[in-house]
Amino acid sequence: MVAVGKSKLVAEAVRDQRDVAWVRATTAAAELPLGAFAHLLPAASPSANLLRWASESIAADVLVVDDAHALDPVSAALVHFLAAQRTVRLLVTVRSGERPPDAVVALWKDDLLPSRSRSPGSVSSSTPPRRPPRPPPVS
Repeated sequence: MVAVGKSKLVAEAVRDQRDVAWVRATTAAAELPLGAFAHLLPAASPSANLLRWASESIAADVLVVDDAHALDPVSAALVHFLAAQRTVRLLVTVRSGERPPDAVVALWKDDLLPSRSRSPGSVSSSTPPRRPPRPPPVS
């Protein structure tokens, strides 16, 4: 059986990209703040401004966050922070039917990432192109 799920699609999308880091969220990693990001972060955490410290520790051009519905709240807040800062390109996946953390939902609600759905999983890519200004309303 050949895998053709969301993770496979994202892997194909970033195959030719340089400097790609992966975060694979799991329910086990969600027991710890920033658990899914542990392999990308220094061993010692700061006493203040955790999100800035973590974002500055991620040295990739592209960050894939697979199964974002399983992120702990701090990791989800970090993904939102990274999207808002636009310091890294993000590709974020969420399994259909799962309820992601509020900070992940806000990626689409706040228009930080475009949403693309695909069954049985969904895939979203990041750093949307700058939109041209809207034309003035016609009177």
